[in-house]
Amino acid sequence: MWRIPGHHPLAGDKRGPEEVVAFFRGLADGKFRAEPIFFQAQGDLVVDIHRGWSNVGSGPEIDQLYALMFRIKDGKITEAQNFLTDMYQSDTFYWTHFPLKPLPGRLADDR
Repeated sequence: MWRIPGHHPLAGDKRGPEEVVAFFRGLADGKFRAEPIFFQAQGDLVVDIHRGWSNVGSGPEIDQLYALMFRIKDGKITEAQNFLTDMYQSDTFYWTHFPLKPLPGRLADDR
């Protein structure tokens, strides 16, 4: 499980490879970039601190530090938790650039 904090369309728990890949596709669509600052492994935990930013060209942008904690089992990530330095900036950015579909389409049954 990969936990993305916040109150925006990309926030929430991502379960399984498909949901995690879809999340990162969303970040790529938002021209999100990351610059590693620190990595450290200890036992089954790994910590990643990086600067993340996006300049999509219009509206509010994002530029902040992130900390991620990964739990590793049998060489695979079994859990990831993101921590943000500015939740308000993150929510504002993602709501602006990743709006939900309008109603009633958002609630429509895709069957």
